[in-house]
Amino acid sequence: MRTGYVLSGTPFEEVWLVANIYQFGQNLTTDGFFQMLCEEAYRDGILDIGENRLLAAFGKGLRLDASHIEAIKGRARRLFGSGELGPRRQFDPRRLYKRVLRYILCAGSLGALDRLAIRSLCKVFGFSRQDHVHMLHEARQEIDCTESVFVSASWMSRAGGLEGA
Repeated sequence: MRTGYVLSGTPFEEVWLVANIYQFGQNLTTDGFFQMLCEEAYRDGILDIGENRLLAAFGKGLRLDASHIEAIKGRARRLFGSGELGPRRQFDPRRLYKRVLRYILCAGSLGALDRLAIRSLCKVFGFSRQDHVHMLHEARQEIDCTESVFVSASWMSRAGGLEGA
């Protein structure tokens, strides 16, 4: 469902954004993952140099073009401005990581992008395997999905699941 567009780039071009780029129960997409990164970076209302570098690196790694990156960053900026990102706070890599884990858990399957997101975030933020397991446990406790997702989440125990990501 298209809800609006953002003018970005030179010359201006329309970049359509869906109401919810990411949704519980759906697999993670490059746009959805990048949107989560942008939303966390904008939680304090500004992008500092480190956050800009982080977003640039992830945008390049996800093979998003510059206008698309700016459109998603603009959407996050507008969400912050409207108060939809919640209370103002500093960037928190652990919160971001657990948020990504919750979306992956609710999807009920572990895809290539999910593994890439987990590995990339662990590498960038220096999370150890022990950190990963601890945050995975926390994410499972915080999760807000239907019970059927938990039942169908037996995929986690097969082939290592998220513990082996």
